Amino acid sequence: MNRQALLAAVLLFLVTVIVRLPARWALRFAPADVVCEAPEGSVWHGACARLQAAGVSIGPVSWRLHPLPLLIARVDADVTSSDARLAGEASIALRSGGRISARALHTQMQLDSGLLAAFPQGWQGQLRLNLDSLEFQAGRLATLSGTVDVDSLAQLSPSMPLGSFELQFAPASGSPGAIHGTLRDTAGPLVVAGTVQYAAASGYEINGTVAARADATPELAKAVELLGEADAQGRRPFSLAGSF
Repeated sequence: MNRQALLAAVLLFLVTVIVRLPARWALRFAPADVVCEAPEGSVWHGACARLQAAGVSIGPVSWRLHPLPLLIARVDADVTSSDARLAGEASIALRSGGRISARALHTQMQLDSGLLAAFPQGWQGQLRLNLDSLEFQAGRLATLSGTVDVDSLAQLSPSMPLGSFELQFAPASGSPGAIHGTLRDTAGPLVVAGTVQYAAASGYEINGTVAARADATPELAKAVELLGEADAQGRRPFSLAGSF
């Protein structure tokens, strides 16, 4: 066998090994807080019966890794979750400097599923995300565009249905890291309209107006009245602020 044939055979062998690299072997290099139970397939196209990361456990989860971005030290993968509590899909990218982004993120989950530790107990509803882009830098939200819907939001005790709402975030514009959105009701006993602003340094702020429709429960109508004096259309101002 001449040198060219030997080199071609070695390269073919290496390519075969890389292409068939088992997911189980590659996961040895994952961060300690990332656990993939019962991995199947290859590092390029594989699945976990259950994936644990950042304190959240879901499964089954599958992925398809794109090889070309690896040449510029970037990990790009299409990820799909079939978990009944958090079903969805997204294109995920990991970049240097702690940058994590997602494109075409579509998912839905029940608010009382326990997956969102930051969401207070005693509420129910369905959260739907249809995001064009989402990016975190060094653990902080940097970019957000798309739609966030909360359907059939209700307080459980005492029982108080609030309705359905939509948050619409436009593509980033203006100062870097500033996120702006609009809030409105889509169904239910409340008429809501407002704006949302977020910046990593100062947190989020929601300002708007709310009014109770005729089908609001007496308890809900009373709670709205406590917000302050109504304008000519019966709307009362509200404001929320915080950080996460």
